[in-house]
Amino acid sequence: MSKSDAAFYMANRQRYGITTLWVELLCNDKTAGNADGTTFDGIPPFTTAGDISTPNPAYFRRVDDMLTIAATHGITLLLDAVETDGWLTTYKANGSGKAAAFGRYLGQRYRDVPNIIWMYGNDFQTWENPADDAVVLAVAKGIRSVDPNHIHTTELN
Repeated sequence: MSKSDAAFYMANRQRYGITTLWVELLCNDKTAGNADGTTFDGIPPFTTAGDISTPNPAYFRRVDDMLTIAATHGITLLLDAVETDGWLTTYKANGSGKAAAFGRYLGQRYRDVPNIIWMYGNDFQTWENPADDAVVLAVAKGIRSVDPNHIHTTELN
């Protein structure tokens, strides 16, 4: 959503006493977003489609903006770094090494942002599959290796 739409929505949630929102860091058509993972106005999350080692600065500035808007309204974001329904295939194609590096990127970028709870999953149905679990854990461990400030959680099946 646009920054103005986000501000309107979060102000509305604040009026109702809501203090935490679940937000997917990466969205696609599995979570009511664009199939290619771009924002509503066409900003892709990665400069090379499907390559998580190429975070797009413009996309993550938008994430920064959303975190700032949320903080302005006293809202913490349960920020899902690995939305597994729509993005697990991409993470697996990139492998654990790139997944860990992406996690470190996120942890470094957001370690001092106070209104985050890191989350992994989204009805993560295949967590018992070692290959699936490995890439999700790689992101989580990558974040945690440089961000000791936030709690982490998951949402399994």
